[in-house]
Amino acid sequence: MNRLTRFIFAAAVIAVFPNPAWAGEFYKISPSWLEFAYYLSLLALIAACLYTGYSIYSTMQGGKLGLPWAFVMSALSAVLLRTILGFLSVIEVAFFKAIVFAVLDILFFLLLLIGLLLYKKNLE
Repeated sequence: MNRLTRFIFAAAVIAVFPNPAWAGEFYKISPSWLEFAYYLSLLALIAACLYTGYSIYSTMQGGKLGLPWAFVMSALSAVLLRTILGFLSVIEVAFFKAIVFAVLDILFFLLLLIGLLLYKKNLE
């Protein structure tokens, strides 16, 4: 089979058997207390980063930190939202489709990349 035939076959199988992937099925950390500790430490670290970033931004009053810093803060907010949704999945309050987490991951990296590129451009 050539590549095109394999691609068409794989696409047909995916289209015929559409099973949704739930984010909690990607990986399980065991024991369960370790999973709670993981998400709580992530939440604490991201909140600390957001607080530190906002304090730097407010101290500098914009300036060269203006638009790039807003992108970095938005990226941190996106990863905070993703972590909160992951924690809700761990404590079995709500479950989300995997595409939600994938979109938030991509949004985080795009916003962070744009912010860092704009910041680098302002340094020159």
